[in-house]
Amino acid sequence: MNKQQEEDHSLGSTPERRHRNSNTIRRYSDAFKRKVVAEIADGTYTKHEAVQVYGMSHPALRRWIKQAGKTELLNRIMEVKVSDDVSRMDQLEAELTQLKQTLADAHVRNRLLEGYLQVACEQLDEDPEGFKKKHEPKP
Repeated sequence: MNKQQEEDHSLGSTPERRHRNSNTIRRYSDAFKRKVVAEIADGTYTKHEAVQVYGMSHPALRRWIKQAGKTELLNRIMEVKVSDDVSRMDQLEAELTQLKQTLADAHVRNRLLEGYLQVACEQLDEDPEGFKKKHEPKP
């Protein structure tokens, strides 16, 4: 452990933690925990590097990150796509947009037809629901 790490470990007191496979008890101050989380957030270290450099356990580091409210640092998901995937996604998105527009147009057309039927039934003094049942297409 270097001198900076020893100083960081000596800052303040927190509940004692036994380091894995060791009889050494390590205490980490809140300031030290914040410093480590900040170094991960700014890219100075990865989580794995911070554990190696400072000697805390992975579960302890995860707990510190959660306590600091930096849960975005816990799991980073990187999506890797090839150009075929991207062009297929673009094609599917365009098709979805076109289908949504077609469905919206059909809804508007259906509303208009319902309105026309209502007006026609009023002029013929006929009940629209009765007219629908009487003229319903046979399957």
